[in-house]
Amino acid sequence: MKAILIFVALAVIAFGSLLFLGNHTTLSISPAVQTIGISTPVTVVLTNPHGVRAVNAYLEQDGQQYPVFEQHQPATRLWWRKNVAPHTMTFEAGKSKATALKEGKARLVVEAVSNDMRGSTDSVSNDVNVVLSAPRVIPDDAQHYINQGGMEMLTMTTSGSWNNAGVRVANYTFRSFPLPGKSANQRFAWFAYPWDLAPDVTPVAFASNAAGTTATANFWFRVFPKKFRVRDFEIDDKLMQKLVNSVDPTGQLAPGPDLLTRFLKINGEMRRKNNQQLADLRFKTEDKVLWHGPFLHWARRRRISLMSATTSITARRSTSRYILALISRTWPTAR
Repeated sequence: MKAILIFVALAVIAFGSLLFLGNHTTLSISPAVQTIGISTPVTVVLTNPHGVRAVNAYLEQDGQQYPVFEQHQPATRLWWRKNVAPHTMTFEAGKSKATALKEGKARLVVEAVSNDMRGSTDSVSNDVNVVLSAPRVIPDDAQHYINQGGMEMLTMTTSGSWNNAGVRVANYTFRSFPLPGKSANQRFAWFAYPWDLAPDVTPVAFASNAAGTTATANFWFRVFPKKFRVRDFEIDDKLMQKLVNSVDPTGQLAPGPDLLTRFLKINGEMRRKNNQQLADLRFKTEDKVLWHGPFLHWARRRRISLMSATTSITARRSTSRYILALISRTWPTAR
C-alpha cells in the first residue's frame, strides 16, 4: 500500500512538473489588419519553443463567431520539442469564408494551442472594419500614344469603396491626384513606361480599397518602341579608383578591405538606398496641384505678369534690377 501511495505521489509530481514546464504562445498579426473585405490575407507570427498543435481564426460580429481558418498538428504531450523556431502563416479572411458577414465593425481573433502537456491556449485579436462594396474605375476614352521610356497622362473616374487609384504598368504603380476644381472621384495620373519593359506590356487603370479588393480597367494606348544604346566598357583599377574616390574620398561611406569591395558597395548597396530615397519622395507629395493657370513662355518684347509667388524670373537682366522692379511693382519688359 505504501508503495502504491509513493507511486501515485511521484506520478502527481511528474504530471505537475510537465504542466509547469508547458509554454505559452506569443501571437502577432503582422502587418496589422484594419479592414476585412471579400478575401483579405492575414499573416500571423507564432512564437513558442514547444511549437503549436492547433491554430484557429474567426471573426466576431454582433455576438456571432464565423470561423475563417483552422489548422492542426499531431499532439506531443510528453516528448515535446524544445527549440521550435517562430512560425509564420497566412490565411484568407472575409466574406468568402464567412458568408453571413456584413459591412460594419467586427473583431478578428486568432487562437493557438501550445504543443505540450499543458496545451495552453493563447490568442491575439484586432478590431476591424468590414468593407464589402467593390471599388470601380472608368478611364478616359482618349487615345494615348506612349514612347517606350517616356510618360503619359490618364484621367479616370472612381466610384464605390476605394482608397487608392492610379495606373499600373507591369510591377510599377503610379498614384493619381484629384483633377483641379473637380470632385475627389475625378482624377488624373502621370505614368511612365520604363525603358526596360517589353513594348507589349499593357498598362491598366486601377482602384483598390483597404480590404485588398482591386478593380482594373483597360484604356486605348499605343506604345512606340525605342532602341536604346547598349555598350560594354572595361573596368580597370584606374577607373575604379577614380569612381570610388569621386564618391567616397575618405573611405567612410563605403569602407572595405580592397578597392573592388568598395566599388561594389557603392554601385550596389548605396545605389539601391539612393534609389529608394528618391522613390520615397512620392510619399511627401501634396495631394493637389500646387500651381494655377498655364505656364507662360517668356516671349520677347512682351510684358509678363506675375502668375504666382513661385514664378521664376530668368530674363537677361541683372538681379538687382528685378529687385528694384519688385519694390516699385513695375515689371521690366524683356528685350
